[in-house]
Amino acid sequence: MSRRERKSLGAKALVLASAFAALALTGCGELTAGGFAHADVVVSGDAPEPSGSSPSETPATSPAPAGVTSTDTSGSSAGTNVEPVTGQVTATLDLSVQAHDGQWVSLTPGLRQVTVDISGGNEETVAEAEPLDPGLYSRVRVRFTDVTAHVDSGLPGITGDVRVDLGDSTSVTAERPLQLDVKEGDSVQILVDLNSTQWLHAAVPALGTVAAVHLRNAVEVRVR
Repeated sequence: MSRRERKSLGAKALVLASAFAALALTGCGELTAGGFAHADVVVSGDAPEPSGSSPSETPATSPAPAGVTSTDTSGSSAGTNVEPVTGQVTATLDLSVQAHDGQWVSLTPGLRQVTVDISGGNEETVAEAEPLDPGLYSRVRVRFTDVTAHVDSGLPGITGDVRVDLGDSTSVTAERPLQLDVKEGDSVQILVDLNSTQWLHAAVPALGTVAAVHLRNAVEVRVR
């Protein structure tokens, strides 16, 4: 083999080595970058309605079943003369979203407990940066195993603890339609609005309880 041929082969080998190195780096990048979106789950006691909401942000509530009177949906903003309900509400819950293939994907690592202001004075994160496969999600499900409010003022005839009565069940579930389309690398926030002011007005003062159906009907979930 001539010197010129050896030099040509050496040059080709260098080019091939560079190409393989580039492919290896690309592969590593794909492995380390992952293919996920991420979701935070946030809870509010009574969040304000969003202004100029998009379809994915439009909250959905379920209609009251036959024989149950729906409570006022306007919450603490229903009229300027209504005294806001003050206090805190503690909820134990988990949340899942339904993928296009019908599978439910949990976004909370098990049941989580959160305590927030009844009238929406604060929000708390119950799950942060949970991995979520890119794709379409069409429904959301929130399951509550315990909800208790401690009312300081603003609820006629009631102060102290008000418990959501689950009856013979161990939980109550609110399921809503959801329009969530996430791409790889997206970060989304799912807000669970307890609408506490609404269902607390359905409480029975003598018992210090409120039927679970009122909580289920009042809860709103939206993406923001």
